[in-house]
Amino acid sequence: SRALRELDLARVDAMTAIQQVTVTTQLSNGEWPDRFFQVTIDRVNRHAASTLLNEDVVRSYLSEVCPVPMTARFPLAAEIREFLSAHSDYFVLDIRVNDDHPVERPFEETIPLTDQFGAPFEILETSVIPSPDGDDPAAILWLAHTPYAGSIPRRLGVRGLRARIGNMQIGTDRIFEHLFHEPRFNGWCVGEVHILDCRIVPNGRRDYFEHGPHLRNLENHIGAVAHKISSRCRRASSQRNKLRNIDDAIHRLTRARDLARSGYLRPADAAALVERERTRIPAIREAMALVQPTELNTSDQTSILCDSAFDTLEINPNPALEAVASASRGAVQNAFGTIAQSLPPDRALELIESIIRNLSEGTLDDSASEAPSVASRK
Repeated sequence: SRALRELDLARVDAMTAIQQVTVTTQLSNGEWPDRFFQVTIDRVNRHAASTLLNEDVVRSYLSEVCPVPMTARFPLAAEIREFLSAHSDYFVLDIRVNDDHPVERPFEETIPLTDQFGAPFEILETSVIPSPDGDDPAAILWLAHTPYAGSIPRRLGVRGLRARIGNMQIGTDRIFEHLFHEPRFNGWCVGEVHILDCRIVPNGRRDYFEHGPHLRNLENHIGAVAHKISSRCRRASSQRNKLRNIDDAIHRLTRARDLARSGYLRPADAAALVERERTRIPAIREAMALVQPTELNTSDQTSILCDSAFDTLEINPNPALEAVASASRGAVQNAFGTIAQSLPPDRALELIESIIRNLSEGTLDDSASEAPSVASRK
């Protein structure tokens, strides 16, 4: 690169410049493919060695940027390949790092958003973006729809609506982020825009495109797609919030039932708790009607929402109350009734059980300390 900078490029043509800054070596031995391209990195600066000599980092970069095939584990790979081949000169290369297995695109069977949940690829959406003059298409686009369960980790190498020309990536996963009204939703989606119009030219840094009417046409169409993606993300987020609220409300009902039949409360306090909590059932049923039935665990949820779940409660004194002195038992149950009235059922039950444990341990300790004195009096 230093030799190239020293040339007077205004007076030297391209062929001469290449000849002066490159070295050609001819190898006669060995078996070579008819067509191949080999890269050898020599005299690497030590500050760049940590990246350039890291095989995993190089392989990850090539898998995102270069025209390599999609892994067979990606459930939409065949559909995408068929769509791209039908509308473009789609091609892939056999790229290997240190003669290892071929590099493949980083798409997998699911998107591991957490250690416990992998978001599945549900359906493929494709579209053709027309050029402003109505001739050949300006670009083609595919989207792999998922449940849109949240932001996709960048380390997976699949997030975002990306751009490719000649099946080579331009820019990063954030290249079209500015076309989203809420940029964060770009990180929720998976898709690619393959640009076919030769009048849409990458800039010198290859991180975006030269401005012009054809780029503006492309941006207008992608902006509409981004709006639809954002709408999907919002609906999915709203659905998850509704389900979370339903689960929390049903959990509260379940714990209220457990507290009422625990036997820690006086019958009047247990009946008051039941009447107060069962008034939430109509609102829960209305919320359940607004979400997809497939998202609900109907067997468990409908059972607690039946009036019979509270009408047939059998309330018997809890044997643990025997650890409380009979003279104090009424006062303790009054306190438990106040706790049940003041706190959510789950926290109330947890606090009451903690109090019972402390009272039981205190009674045992008192009995143990009194035993020697009784023996001595005898």
